[in-house]
Amino acid sequence: MKWSARNLNRKPCFLKKCRWIVLMFACCAATSQVWAQQSIHGFIRDNSSGEPIPYANVMLKGAQLGAVSTTEGYFVVTGVPVGQDTLVVSMIGYTLRKIPLAVVQDENVRLDVRMVEEILEGVAVTVTAERQKFKELVTTSTVTLQQRDIEVAPAFVEADVFRAIQMLPGVQSINDFSSAL
Repeated sequence: MKWSARNLNRKPCFLKKCRWIVLMFACCAATSQVWAQQSIHGFIRDNSSGEPIPYANVMLKGAQLGAVSTTEGYFVVTGVPVGQDTLVVSMIGYTLRKIPLAVVQDENVRLDVRMVEEILEGVAVTVTAERQKFKELVTTSTVTLQQRDIEVAPAFVEADVFRAIQMLPGVQSINDFSSAL
């Protein structure tokens, strides 16, 4: 091929295309590490009963990633980097678990964790207070019924003591046939 002024102008264009191809390849290689993220998933259960432990905290110590287990005890930690790290599982009433693990490229880790119950003893708390004294002396009210009050009270056939009492303020009756005293 003969090089002319016209061909010389094409040479830089070819180099520009090569640079773009190399740059695109480098970008694709760099982003493949981002897209190939691993995950850690599994169940958290009680060691003695095998029951799932809901709302337990699961944290990857070195990567500062974490999750909380579901009501069925299932957890998923996504975006885990490749390498050695420690998984820390904690829940109130259970001993803290630290599990060392190695995360390999393009492999998701399945991990079922058994938690051992821990008895938490608190310090005894004593609450004391003084009762407020009443400022006023509360007296009970009394009502005196005279014979005339009973006779004047509405009655079906003759004067009725129970009906007279039921008509006083503050007295509630269940029905007409009950004395409810």
